[in-house]
Amino acid sequence: MLTSLFICQVSAADEVSVEEVNVALAKWGTTSTASSNYGPSYKASNILDGRWASRETDKWNSAATNEPHWVSIDLGTERTIHKIVIKHEGVLSDGDKYNTSDFRIQKGASLHGPWDDLVSPVRGNIDDITIHEIQPTNMRYIRVLIEKGAQDNNLYARIYEVEAYARIDRVDTLLDADFSANKYRNNEGTLETQARLNVFPVPTASKLAEMVLTVDNGEPIKLDDLNVWIPVKSDPIILSLAIQGKKIASRSVMPPKPLDWGYFADGTIHIICSSHNDIAWFDTPAETIARRDHACITPALKRMEERKDVTFSMENVLYLLEYLERHPEKREEIYRLTATGQFDWGATYNQPYEALLSGEQLVRELYYGRKLIRKMIPGASARVAYNPDVPGRTMQMPQILAKAGVPYLLLSRHKEGLANWESPDGSSILAWSMGLYVEVDRQNMLEGNLADNIATVKGQTAKWASDYDQRQIPADFAFLHSDDYISPADYDKQIQDWQANRSKLASLGLPKTYIPPTMKYSSPESFFDAVSAGSPSFETIEGERPNLWLYIHGPTHHKAISAKRQAGVLLPAAEIFSTVDALLCGSFNYYPDNELAQAWQASIYDDHGWGGVNGHVTDQVFREKLEFARDKGNKILNESLQNIATRITTDNSKGIPVVVFNALSWQRSDPVIARVKVPYDLFHMVDTEGNVIPHQVTVNSKDEISEIQFVAENMPSLGYKTFYLTPGKASSSINVSASDNKYENKFYRITFGSGGLEGIYDKKLEREILRADKFLGGEVFTMQSVGHGAGEFVEVQQPTMQGFEKVSSHKPKWKLEKSESGSVKTVYSSTQKLKHCTVQQRIVIYNNIKRIDCEILLIGWDGTKNREFRMALPINMDHGEVAYEVPMGVLEVGKDEIEGPSGGHSGGGSYMQPCKDVRPREVQNFITSSSEQFAVTMSSSVAVCDWVDPTTHPADYPILQPILLASRKSCHWEGNWYLQPGDHEYSFSILSHEPGWKNGYRFGIQANNPLRAIVQEKAERRAMLPPEQSFFNFSADNVLLSTIKKCEDDNSVIVRLYDIEGEDTSISLQSFFDIKTVQHTNIIEEEGYVIPSSGNEFKTEIGHHSIETFKLWPQ
Repeated sequence: MLTSLFICQVSAADEVSVEEVNVALAKWGTTSTASSNYGPSYKASNILDGRWASRETDKWNSAATNEPHWVSIDLGTERTIHKIVIKHEGVLSDGDKYNTSDFRIQKGASLHGPWDDLVSPVRGNIDDITIHEIQPTNMRYIRVLIEKGAQDNNLYARIYEVEAYARIDRVDTLLDADFSANKYRNNEGTLETQARLNVFPVPTASKLAEMVLTVDNGEPIKLDDLNVWIPVKSDPIILSLAIQGKKIASRSVMPPKPLDWGYFADGTIHIICSSHNDIAWFDTPAETIARRDHACITPALKRMEERKDVTFSMENVLYLLEYLERHPEKREEIYRLTATGQFDWGATYNQPYEALLSGEQLVRELYYGRKLIRKMIPGASARVAYNPDVPGRTMQMPQILAKAGVPYLLLSRHKEGLANWESPDGSSILAWSMGLYVEVDRQNMLEGNLADNIATVKGQTAKWASDYDQRQIPADFAFLHSDDYISPADYDKQIQDWQANRSKLASLGLPKTYIPPTMKYSSPESFFDAVSAGSPSFETIEGERPNLWLYIHGPTHHKAISAKRQAGVLLPAAEIFSTVDALLCGSFNYYPDNELAQAWQASIYDDHGWGGVNGHVTDQVFREKLEFARDKGNKILNESLQNIATRITTDNSKGIPVVVFNALSWQRSDPVIARVKVPYDLFHMVDTEGNVIPHQVTVNSKDEISEIQFVAENMPSLGYKTFYLTPGKASSSINVSASDNKYENKFYRITFGSGGLEGIYDKKLEREILRADKFLGGEVFTMQSVGHGAGEFVEVQQPTMQGFEKVSSHKPKWKLEKSESGSVKTVYSSTQKLKHCTVQQRIVIYNNIKRIDCEILLIGWDGTKNREFRMALPINMDHGEVAYEVPMGVLEVGKDEIEGPSGGHSGGGSYMQPCKDVRPREVQNFITSSSEQFAVTMSSSVAVCDWVDPTTHPADYPILQPILLASRKSCHWEGNWYLQPGDHEYSFSILSHEPGWKNGYRFGIQANNPLRAIVQEKAERRAMLPPEQSFFNFSADNVLLSTIKKCEDDNSVIVRLYDIEGEDTSISLQSFFDIKTVQHTNIIEEEGYVIPSSGNEFKTEIGHHSIETFKLWPQ
């Protein structure tokens, strides 16, 4: 609506006559004040800027309810005004309901009044622009007094422009100077800046030829055009315009000094070009490999050949391997560009969910990242790790990176800036976050003209100047131009213009503070090296950032992630016993290097990009890789154990030898299953001393292979023990009491309720460990689970109570499975049909060791969307402290997370939730709840657990909850649903113990690392090994073994250890072979130095939380 209150309707073009001029503009020296303003960008001077394009920058907006609202202008001198025009909120779309309704236009004797109305008070205005014609009146001060600032209230006042018009013939010449060209020169030692004179009326060419300009009464300057050079001074200067000696206009102006770059003056702006990729997500892995070729890597090679200063970063080494498989002809070119640092590849194999991987799987990210590329390409660096997409960091990752020779981490979705991220042992890496990795690209931050880019760079560096100064960080600042699947950005012109401007300013001999920083293409490594120079005192970050995207893996891809977790157990065991096998042979000729490498790479192949376009294909590819890794690990392990078993001296007169192996680095007693073809009708188990070992036959199969279960007690660490299957029956007593709803042994008194366990009473601790008032122990329940695995959410999307169902509501009965129960264990089962599947629960209680297994089977899950299943273990604790295993460590909830929120933002908001409050969590082998009286440790076959009651009116005690399954959708708009129909199996082992997780963690790890039994069918003729042996012994209980393996580069033996309890330790390692030399190396087996050894032993120090790697040469 463009109508005048006092004249006929006008168009925007008709608003201003060529015979009049708006004198209420800041450029003519007019100033303004107001009753209040909403904020700095809504200041009163906006009504004098001649602009009304943006609500955020072009209008005056009062503060709320600060009445009366008014805005005043001072024309600077008295002028004869005949028309006033006001532009209200409606000049922009959808603003008409905020048009000023009631107001007065007044003239004043001063800015403080008194005020007289120039027109009748306006009431009920609905127009966007109001034009108020008055009798020509002399005035200097004008006020708009707002009595109703919007159509329905007076909360705020809003005005874009107040224009005051005078006839040209009644206005002296108006003069102003525009310095926006930002040009400077050194004129014989005087710094001058270019100004564009604004003169009104605009002079004709002949009139201009008559004009002269004087600056501060200096020598007259004859004007050829309106562009003039004016000296830069510390005080305002007077510009005077004259014709034939008569002054026609003057104006006081303040020529701007060159931009003061402050701390970043003469520094460096690094333009980093990178491309973020998932293995897939864009499409299937195969299609994405092709996309990465055509859209990222091949264009990057072309750009780098055309311009030698262009650098480009791909975030990991897997993409290099894939590209070279497609383009072997590019090998020499890529090797050359990589060796010079022009083409940068990240230090890891891919970009995983760090806390999902086992500790050794995380280490292999560096084996098949930095170590591999440095072996492939002499001169390659790979000193920067990338993981910009995943909002999660595990607390030992900085140590793993640092000890692999990777000092830098480029991340995202985290508080902006530079910080040392420190692991609990004190080792750290320098991390840099730009906020969100796509911002520079998607906001076109540096794609404007020179003036725009100067403003952008100045604005960004100004935010960090104080922090850089205080921390003494060198004046290097970076912009990361990255996005999904992109090629190198072309900033050639921007850099050229920037550098030309910089060179020009530098040539003027200005003080350093006015010299802009250099702008150049750069690699992340160059930027990190630059800011690390000297001794900056970076901020320090300590602890875990729990992953927000954890629903994408274990809960929504149960079978695939189960295979991954099993591979993480099997592959170190396969390495350990393959190494022992080779050492017993006296040669590594048959050590399965290649098979192990293939299996390790497959076990970490899945990155963070499950789902996406054609996600069903991607998910299947990932699952097949992980199942290959599991199966290959199992095969290699079995082969090595079979070989070792043939070298053990046995006594066939005692029966069939069964050799049990322990891959863990401590002595243990655990159940084991042997698959044996039994030639006897009656038999029993004995140890080498002839002591009867209670056993059960759990399976009699059609191929006459029986599964025989027994408890192997006091198993040697990293070794074996021999048992015999002996003919004849031997009695073994069972001191337990079992009925359909009660069980008791020397450890526990257990009560069964409908749907779970009502009670577990620990007889030694004299404690009831369950609180079953809301959930029963081992009970399964289901909720609605709407959300995605990954996405732009800033907190984990929690389940809700719609469709809530729990097994106990249906009152199922328990059955004592007498056919499965015996001298080793007692088994109970219960089955209940729920709406979307049938739940079968099995409780397995071991009669002679302190262990309860809870086995869950979801039968016929129908794949309904947005459902979630959990198991509950409610703990009878008022103030339980929760801890759980992370890769190569243990996290205590509320203590070991990074302090406060992570900061930074996603596409959907800011990450403001304190990290200690993030849940659920990624769990390795176990989770523990502990009080001052007792603790409970539960091993987990799933990757994600919670401990806080997620239901309405939550319980105030810990409820350990493995998340069994969730049917959510990929966050890609064309992505797949993660429905997982079919049957799903789970297993959890439970132990109550003395307070503190340190009293339960071995149990939690053991449950997921079962003993292995090998039936020795035939011993070697020259078998020399004793019936029982530990191949490696460690003197410290707090130090655990990660792996023992053949060295990647020679025939030495690698031993990797870590402290799990947070204690500095002196440790001795004893081996079954004599040691010639020992080196302490970094985590990827490089940069070793010799430490003393003697015979088959060496001693060393392991710091608290430390991960240490040693290289042993056999004698």
